[in-house]
Amino acid sequence: MILNNAKEKSEELIKDAQNRANQIISEAQQRVLEINKEYEMLRQEFNMFRSRFKGLLQAQLETIEKFE
Repeated sequence: MILNNAKEKSEELIKDAQNRANQIISEAQQRVLEINKEYEMLRQEFNMFRSRFKGLLQAQLETIEKFE
């Protein structure tokens, strides 16, 4: 009787731990997806900024060269 209760309790604890572990893994995977999406967006914004800044610098250089 006591052994059966202890075994049931241990199985219940293991099941709860496994469920919690699965939940943590699922949440972590979701967070990874969110971070990857944010990274991709920031990378695109940076590339757009770099392109615009490069164009601005080229325009300024052309303006300076006109005065030489």
